[in-house]
Amino acid sequence: MSRRVLAVARGLLPAVVLAACASSAPQLLRDEAGIFTPAARQAAEARLQALAAKYAVWPFVLTSVEADPPRMLDAPMMTADDQRAPAVAVLFGPDRIVGVGFSRAWTQSAFDRFLLDPPNRESFTAGDADAALELVLGYLEEWFADPTRHPRPPAGEPAAPSDGP
Repeated sequence: MSRRVLAVARGLLPAVVLAACASSAPQLLRDEAGIFTPAARQAAEARLQALAAKYAVWPFVLTSVEADPPRMLDAPMMTADDQRAPAVAVLFGPDRIVGVGFSRAWTQSAFDRFLLDPPNRESFTAGDADAALELVLGYLEEWFADPTRHPRPPAGEPAAPSDGP
């Protein structure tokens, strides 16, 4: 092999390794609280894995009976950081969405705003965790496809002023 080909291969190796790590995600739906039905868990895990493979970002959905966002984020974010994979997590308590988390400086304020918006929490507080999970999965799919798109402000909240006329 020529030195030039070898140099190119060495330059590409870190990118290939990073992409492989990010696309081979661990279990992304971790339902410790047992709030989702088995069918919803299975379907959600498949959709989350597809997002991870396509966008090289690990989208976790985590539940816990003791809704403590910092504690809930520890293990998945450490795993993502160890693999150098950007990650986002949506956190569910037993009766509501309790927060979101990000790793590796990957953030988006619109994501926080959408998930913590009272109208978007209503299906969950009405007792339908599977419907809330579906709402979150749909939003993750839309957001990953176009992270620059911001959701509309919730009813009753004025839109942010624009810079233009």
